[in-house]
Amino acid sequence: MKRYFMFPLLLLLVACGKAPADGETSSESPLFVAQSYQQQLHSMMMKVQLGNAYKSLNGDSEQLAALSLVLLSTNNALFSQCDSYLAPVIATATQFSGMPSHEIKHKFLDEGMLPEFDDPLCYHIKELATHPSYIAALLVEPKTVNYAEIALQLRELQEHLLLLYPSLREK
Repeated sequence: MKRYFMFPLLLLLVACGKAPADGETSSESPLFVAQSYQQQLHSMMMKVQLGNAYKSLNGDSEQLAALSLVLLSTNNALFSQCDSYLAPVIATATQFSGMPSHEIKHKFLDEGMLPEFDDPLCYHIKELATHPSYIAALLVEPKTVNYAEIALQLRELQEHLLLLYPSLREK
């Protein structure tokens, strides 16, 4: 149980480890968007650990999905090498909310609809953009919510975000 509390703390320490330059924390800043994303992830993880917070988690997952669209657009503009890989995600990102979980998983998380690509940075951006919609799709039916699966998805998102931070700080 200790490790579940230590991981978010570690993420917070890493995120705060280097102070942003003047003006870098504006709401348009990719680093600011990533920090907001991280706060939303942390909030959701705490609710999942408490369990039975379906209504609150459902709203939070929608907020995280909206943040993921902002994260996707800011990072796609920042890292142009990801254009071709992220194009299918960008083209369908606004339709994610109506997709069933198995379709999101097959087409985007398992990369069934994406071109071959080997840049880890682009992969992390794609994961950060698609997992929130997958989580929201998992929350569609309150009687079948698998909190362990949602916690796993949130931990994956925390790891992807942690791996994206160094690239954001370099820009």
